Amino acid sequence: MNRRSSTLIFLLFLCSVPSAAQQVPEGTIRGRVIDDSTGAPVFLANAYVANTVLGSTTDSTGQFAIEHVPVGPHSLIVSFVGYQTKFTDVDVNETEESTVFVRLRPKALQAAPVEITAAVPKDWQKNLRTFERWFLGTSENAGKCKILNPEILNFTTGGDWIEFEATTPDQPIKIENQALGYTVYYILTRFRYVEKHLETGGVARFEPLVPRDSSEAERWRKNRRRAYYGSLRHFLSSLVRGTTWKEGFEVARVTEIPGRHHEPVDPKTLIQPTSSPYRKILSFRNYLEVTFTKTDAQDAYSTYEWRVGPADATGGQPQRSWIALQARDVMIDADGNVDGPFVIQVTGYWTFLRVADLLPMDYHP
Repeated sequence: MNRRSSTLIFLLFLCSVPSAAQQVPEGTIRGRVIDDSTGAPVFLANAYVANTVLGSTTDSTGQFAIEHVPVGPHSLIVSFVGYQTKFTDVDVNETEESTVFVRLRPKALQAAPVEITAAVPKDWQKNLRTFERWFLGTSENAGKCKILNPEILNFTTGGDWIEFEATTPDQPIKIENQALGYTVYYILTRFRYVEKHLETGGVARFEPLVPRDSSEAERWRKNRRRAYYGSLRHFLSSLVRGTTWKEGFEVARVTEIPGRHHEPVDPKTLIQPTSSPYRKILSFRNYLEVTFTKTDAQDAYSTYEWRVGPADATGGQPQRSWIALQARDVMIDADGNVDGPFVIQVTGYWTFLRVADLLPMDYHP
């Protein structure tokens, strides 16, 4: 297999969900949730800011409030059993509270559940293992993650894994991440693999797990820091804050992957200002090669099936990734979040890090 054919191109769906960077002001989202058919308030509905731990439940009048939400555009998600999940765009500012009015539509009536005792088909089991490898990843954290409701997944495949697609009904994939200390409710919006191109995206709600003791709490703290440093989000955040070199990133422009001709890049030339001090425009041509120099890649990356570059006999591999833009200009914020779906394409080490290494957008080390 030649080097190019073994390269995984990873298209990311990154929601615009700014988080609580130290300098970013905060606001409050208030709202009311009612039944679209009857107008009655919906009690105990979940309302949360996508990809964060920020959320609330509605009271008996259908009202809720979510505080400490960083200013900027957000995706508010409201869900309740028996209703269709509702996505609402909310722009939060610090001068006044953002107010939303959500109407939940009841789901169509379904037949009573039927108990199935037949054995699980072998093809489905095989597809589930493939999905877990591509969705959760093969990092150290992936070994401590478990999908708690795999029965909701449906798979469509082509010959010899050339095509693979996973879908779910209108309910999230529930993941227990014992490596980072979260239960993750992941609404899968796309998961499609075609000839070394993986397009995956969704939105998540994070619930912190309760540690058994102080030792486990400390382990989670260290693992979260390790997952953040050197990540794509860390890199994009450093670009906006002007600290890319200081935080250990080396950047070069290349015309191919892996690049033989490197042109060192001043990170400041990659971004343009906007009217907001917390948001910048990222723009460049071809590819950027990004290397995080403060620590090597995880040992498991040495045997990663889509690793780019020759193997190192010592097992040590650099945290080196390549990114390209799928739009002329891409908006990013001070916390490394991106506006728009599938606007950044990544290759290399960042494709190795999947949902098992995902942190809430409001996490900071």
